Amino acid sequence: MLKEIIVLLMFSIMFMIVSYALYTGKALKYMKSYEAMRDEDKEKIKVIPLCRNISVAIFLAAIIFFIAACSLQFRENLFQWFIVIWIIGCAIDLWYINKSKKYEN
Repeated sequence: MLKEIIVLLMFSIMFMIVSYALYTGKALKYMKSYEAMRDEDKEKIKVIPLCRNISVAIFLAAIIFFIAACSLQFRENLFQWFIVIWIIGCAIDLWYINKSKKYEN
């Protein structure tokens, strides 16, 4: 029981750190695929708004894991459903990112 709570809290903290790094743009220097892109391709993307979009999705996962760590009732009854809903929401968000011109220069 305690191990489960610790693991959930660790995931929550990890997701919060990644979310913060993406939101502030500090994670870009660790993204090898972005660093390897040509400058012309980088100029076509509004990378900071894109990172902020993704950081919000990751932060929502952090909240879900934190609530699961704090509540046995949530963990036993709702955690799986919230993760499924989160995955569906992320898939819709990725579809939107792909189809939208919002993140293009």
